Amino acid sequence: MSKVISSTNQSHCKTLVQQFQQVVSEYPNEPALRFVDDNVSYRELDTRSDVIANWLQGQSIAPGMRVGLYQDRHPRFIASILGILKVGAAYVPLDRTFPENRLSFMVEDCQPSLILADDDAQNALPARTFSVIEASSGNATDFEPVDISPD
Repeated sequence: MSKVISSTNQSHCKTLVQQFQQVVSEYPNEPALRFVDDNVSYRELDTRSDVIANWLQGQSIAPGMRVGLYQDRHPRFIASILGILKVGAAYVPLDRTFPENRLSFMVEDCQPSLILADDDAQNALPARTFSVIEASSGNATDFEPVDISPD
């Protein structure tokens, strides 16, 4: 049986970002992510995602817009998802294992405002006129624009 949400119990519904921020406040120093030798606390993940969210707002990303995410599975990937959600945008996962024609279709179909990507995006993504932002140093907040527009 499905639960019906009425106006009396809607105040108990929380977004993913609100739930995450609640966990951050309760367990700030606990590990949120473990990846190889990299342990990231909830506070650190929250800080990284806040910086990404602020940066995205500076790029005029607003609620309802779509942001492509073309990154390896890494703590930066999770911080990017949270940063995108914090500005109210939708993230579009662009799987790095997909063939170029599939990626091209996905990008054409969703028309992202920009794409957050790992450093090899210039060679891997199909040429389009959208902005691709690469994380150039492995730092979750260090993005640089890359021109991949067709000649």
